[in-house]
Amino acid sequence: MLVRALDDVARLVLPVSCPGCDRPDVRWCAACLGLLRAPLRRREDGAPRLDRLDGAGPLPVWAPAAYAGPVRGVVVAWKDRARADLDRPLAAVGRAAGVALGPVLAAGARAAAAVRTAPAVRT
Repeated sequence: MLVRALDDVARLVLPVSCPGCDRPDVRWCAACLGLLRAPLRRREDGAPRLDRLDGAGPLPVWAPAAYAGPVRGVVVAWKDRARADLDRPLAAVGRAAGVALGPVLAAGARAAAAVRTAPAVRT
């Protein structure tokens, strides 16, 4: 009960709002962070600055949601505005992404290694 009272007093001095939708008195709302719990999918089209200069395709980008709207607000608040209260929910998103992508990345690494070690074919 004391912690909750101190939290209420702190919010009077330092008001807080959801970084995704600006809902007052909420550190983060379930709707905005819920967008980050969607299944991962490739999103290179939303990251144009990752094009390689050697002519190869863009680097792969996997994300649960497009970097726009509430998702962008959450990431910018955490990264640029020192919202350390977002550490735990974003760490959970990162862990889930790692678990989901682990097998995909391992398969890609095995395939790349097989191509590198395959004997050259002479014609």
